[in-house]
Amino acid sequence: MDLQKIYRYAPIVLAILAAVSAISVVYTHQLPTSETETTTLYTYLHKGKFDYEAKLVPNVIYNKTVLRPGDGTIFTAILETITFSFNYTFASYPRSVNTSIYQRVAFTLQSPEKWNRTLSEDEAQELLQLDKSPTYTVVINSTRLREFVDTIDKETGMRTQKYNLLISSTIHTIAHTPAGTIDDIFRPSLKVSFVTGGDKGNYVEMTELTTAKPGDVTRKVTTTLQWVIDQRNASYAATLISSIALTASTFLYLTNKPKPPPSKRLKKIVSPHRELITETTHEPPATEITINMGTLEDLAKTAEILARPIMHWQREEEHMFYVIDDNKKYQYEIKIDL
Repeated sequence: MDLQKIYRYAPIVLAILAAVSAISVVYTHQLPTSETETTTLYTYLHKGKFDYEAKLVPNVIYNKTVLRPGDGTIFTAILETITFSFNYTFASYPRSVNTSIYQRVAFTLQSPEKWNRTLSEDEAQELLQLDKSPTYTVVINSTRLREFVDTIDKETGMRTQKYNLLISSTIHTIAHTPAGTIDDIFRPSLKVSFVTGGDKGNYVEMTELTTAKPGDVTRKVTTTLQWVIDQRNASYAATLISSIALTASTFLYLTNKPKPPPSKRLKKIVSPHRELITETTHEPPATEITINMGTLEDLAKTAEILARPIMHWQREEEHMFYVIDDNKKYQYEIKIDL
């Protein structure tokens, strides 16, 4: 391949390379330069379980005086007391080496959509025989509790058919593990409802006795993706180098671009004024006045004004264009190298 072909095709090849490099820059900028991984340091589980024992008066339906969870419906008419106990457990992985537990319990008596009454600690101990050691137990005497509700009904002028005792615990646990410290709040609760005139008669119902709350402590680690950064830098370098090479090759091509044949160059100059130009083989005549024109366009304007043709005479690479008007000659001379 000769040098001219290299000058001709090199800009095309380099333009393609520059385009590919630019696309790679755009592509690498779509890739993230880092990624984040979440690592679980430790897991834990709070579990609170309520248990109860309902003491009944002698009855026919059960023919026994004690009911435990799952034994059957607790009917108010045969109920003496219900003793609730609460047990809390905490487990973690890795296992905690030192655990501190802080617990508060609150009791709310409520008539749905009518009134709410939070019991003070003294009232809880009096009405429910609250015992906080080691977790806590309460003893509900349905008769005494109903009397308390009737007192509120009398003051409000309402008649409560259904009332609830809401037992709410707030447990703050701080546990130290080999992987770190757990500091969390757990809020188990139990709603004990006394229903009058329900589908099953007068009875006591309650929500789920067991409550659990899992948790974990995680750590996010961000890692730099060096290969993406390296690809970006490589695409920058490739784009810069190919752009410089494209500029240089384009300059060399334009500098060393072969000139078109003299006939093509002459045709390009003459074609806008072809209708005004007449070929002649005679050398331009001598006149008293000779006026040299700066361009062929200027000569063509003069020819149109004077209504004269433009004569074209050639000798080797010299071309003379002229217009004769009496003893004046308007001429434009050009030399087209071979």
